[in-house]
Amino acid sequence: MGKALVGRESSAPVQTRTSGAPEWAQRLQMWESQLAEIIPPSLGIDPKQLMRVALTEVRNNEKLRAAAENSPESFVGAVMGAARHGLEIGGAVAPECYLIPRWNSKIRGNEVVLQPSVVGLAAVTVRCGAASKIWANVVYDGDEFDVMLGTDEYIHHRPNYEIDRTDHSLITAAYSVAVLPNGEKRFDVMTRGQIEAIRDKYVRFGKDGVPSGPWADSFDQMARKTVMSRLVRSIPKAAAIGAVASDVIRVADPAAIVSGVEKVDSLGVVDVVRDVEGAESVYAPGEEPFELEVETSG
Repeated sequence: MGKALVGRESSAPVQTRTSGAPEWAQRLQMWESQLAEIIPPSLGIDPKQLMRVALTEVRNNEKLRAAAENSPESFVGAVMGAARHGLEIGGAVAPECYLIPRWNSKIRGNEVVLQPSVVGLAAVTVRCGAASKIWANVVYDGDEFDVMLGTDEYIHHRPNYEIDRTDHSLITAAYSVAVLPNGEKRFDVMTRGQIEAIRDKYVRFGKDGVPSGPWADSFDQMARKTVMSRLVRSIPKAAAIGAVASDVIRVADPAAIVSGVEKVDSLGVVDVVRDVEGAESVYAPGEEPFELEVETSG
């Protein structure tokens, strides 16, 4: 099985605490120096700003705050994961990733995980050189949409702007197109049924039948990401994209980001652990993870 080493050396966090701050906020502040070290230097991401945004996201979301209180380490790990992959958290315009609460049967409670968005996936795909351009769109009932496979493959999509394109129940399919560095174009198409089947494998639904996380109110964006994720796994240098093409990145131990491996399971969950051989499984029986070679930059 392949292993993807994120790093060999790890430093202990600086033991500074802010009086009166919740534990999850104090834990993040203790890792500030390590956070600055793992951000890819070419991206110009301000670690202090990344921390401020992450803290604000948690304070403004009751369920996310409860998950951070239940598992402060997972909150810190999620922020470290965003830094490691050069993803900016949240925001009203084009967020590259989200912090979301996710049930973990091992701890019998919710924890904080990192969910890369379609914007983040596209950014990393171009940044690592796997594609010079990549995009994804959704198809609505009433659009003119035609796909041809074979020797003359193409996608023809003429959107119908007379329908309500904020009504995500009208989405019938999604597709993604990538332009490789040599100019070759590749694409993938998924029906709504295929997208929902993938969603239903790993997303928890509430008693009201509403899925958790961005799937609830951003089905269009998650549909785009789902088909783009499948596309990037089929192109050269896909391993360099690694965890960002997955559903979520789970980091129970922040030190694993600077000294550990990334394990990707068949449901698209990346589990970052210190030691693959000695790690305890956090998956249900029959859902043990496989390992994927991941090349990371920075």
